[in-house]
Amino acid sequence: GLALDGFDPVSFHLGPAPRPGRADLDHVWGGAAWRFASEANRAAFLRDPWAYAPRLGGHDAQAAARGVLADADPAIFLVREGRLYLFRTVEGRARFMAEPALFASAETRWRDLRRELVAP
Repeated sequence: GLALDGFDPVSFHLGPAPRPGRADLDHVWGGAAWRFASEANRAAFLRDPWAYAPRLGGHDAQAAARGVLADADPAIFLVREGRLYLFRTVEGRARFMAEPALFASAETRWRDLRRELVAP
């Protein structure tokens, strides 16, 4: 599939809103196609994809904190401590920002949740 609905993963870290990537500047990593708005952003991603890929497999961070897998909307995001988190709703993002303990809960529960994605 197409990661982040085609948004440039590096652009989330550079400005107030993500930029759409270009089809001619893509790279397949982690089983998905990632698009980039510029050669420089593509090069940055290639140097360290883990730094730019969304945490929690791109799933809704607020739901992950509750132990639930849920799709997220790349337009609803938060960059915290250099890491990209995605959300399903603006309210979920607001709650996540208001309750710092949810970050640790989401990261801890993600270890078990990701096993559900690859379970036979």
